[in-house]
Amino acid sequence: PRQNITEVGLAGNFALFAGDDGLEVFDVTDPNDVQPAAKVFAGRYVHDFIILDDYAYLIVPGENTLEVVNIQDPSVPYQASSYSGPGNGSYNMYVISKDEGIIGLRPAWPGDAFSYVSLTLIDVSDPEHPEFLTSIPFDDENTHSTAFVAARGIGYKFGDGLVIRDLLVPSAPIFASTGLWATSAHLQDDMLFLARGAGGISIYDLTIPHSMPRIYRNE
Repeated sequence: PRQNITEVGLAGNFALFAGDDGLEVFDVTDPNDVQPAAKVFAGRYVHDFIILDDYAYLIVPGENTLEVVNIQDPSVPYQASSYSGPGNGSYNMYVISKDEGIIGLRPAWPGDAFSYVSLTLIDVSDPEHPEFLTSIPFDDENTHSTAFVAARGIGYKFGDGLVIRDLLVPSAPIFASTGLWATSAHLQDDMLFLARGAGGISIYDLTIPHSMPRIYRNE
């Protein structure tokens, strides 16, 4: 792909690329002979997307929309629905709960680095009819947010410390720690990988979300 790429995803033997020229699909069955397969939303800037089951969810900032694309056959993607109202800006996207079909949108660049940032939850259990659920402000700490990840309905926000909150039960108690921070975070299954600058790399087990036992540390 020759566009400016903002996000990459995989669906079977197909690679999906998003950027300033829509969503492009390439057949990567043979990595030595990658072939273009399809394109949707050509000419439109796509900031981020996630894949959940047979659908790709795209943020199109300039049009204030969340676009839902059916990729059951990735070589023939088509628009399944469109949700208006996430906000006229760029958002990062997260799978909040795969089982319940809930995704989250979070501003990519808050106007003020120290301003409070909220997470908007969207119900996509029926992909053709996305519905707004709630907006959860992370106004429990006045710290700069450096990383955010979500798994099994639990949100982990890193800044000068860590805030853990149950996103499916927003009224639930919040756990906060000033002793754990990260510049970047990545989830793989039930493992949380943290880059901590000069503190090296740490890996945590998220099967017990609020205790998060550390299983590896490399300083």
